Amino acid sequence: MKTYKNYLFDLYGTLVDIRTDEHDDLMWTRLSYAFGMEGMDLSAEYLREKYFSEVTALQKKDRAVKGQFAEIDLAHVYKAICRDRGYDVTDRQIEQIAKIFRVLSLHKLCLFDGAVDLLVRLRNAGKGVYLVSNAQELFTMPEFEFFGLEKYFDGIILSSSVGYKKPGTEIYEIALERFGLDPEETVMVGNDDRADCWGAHNAGLDSMYVFTEQSPKLINPLPENCRVLETIGDAF
Repeated sequence: MKTYKNYLFDLYGTLVDIRTDEHDDLMWTRLSYAFGMEGMDLSAEYLREKYFSEVTALQKKDRAVKGQFAEIDLAHVYKAICRDRGYDVTDRQIEQIAKIFRVLSLHKLCLFDGAVDLLVRLRNAGKGVYLVSNAQELFTMPEFEFFGLEKYFDGIILSSSVGYKKPGTEIYEIALERFGLDPEETVMVGNDDRADCWGAHNAGLDSMYVFTEQSPKLINPLPENCRVLETIGDAF
């Protein structure tokens, strides 16, 4: 079995078990209350319609400039929601709004069994451990700190921060260059065959695939340089 010096990890669906629902009517009603407590009179109907329309518009704009795998930053969406109704908001307020939005949409958030043990074993073995995830910094960094994961990682790449997402090769290339990693010594570990396995393959990396409840249905075969794991703990 091939050994690696560096491990790139996906987060949600791989290390963290998560369920969210952004289409729950009650969530938008409660979010309207939260905005009201910040002095902003924004109805649940406005918030919901503006959120999804702004996300769509930003995605279209970014893809026109950066290509198919461009990623937006939801901070711009929250700012547009407020400013289009005449409310100026600080970065701190945006961070708070994002946390409230996330908590209201959450149905489940926990670490997968064996995730922390795996990270500890990798660190103790002197491996490089990095996060390369399709994720929003506004949500992910507070959750990362909530679980105490930061101490296990040598570096973090989030799609919202670099403007590109998996399975595009750009986000992998950014990670390899930023952290000075040799593709031959590096493996991507994730639960999404397209984003994590084929994305890594197209960037010249091996991969490991673990199936979880969040994994998309497998339609095509996995790459030949992908190893299937029974559990996340089997990555090392």
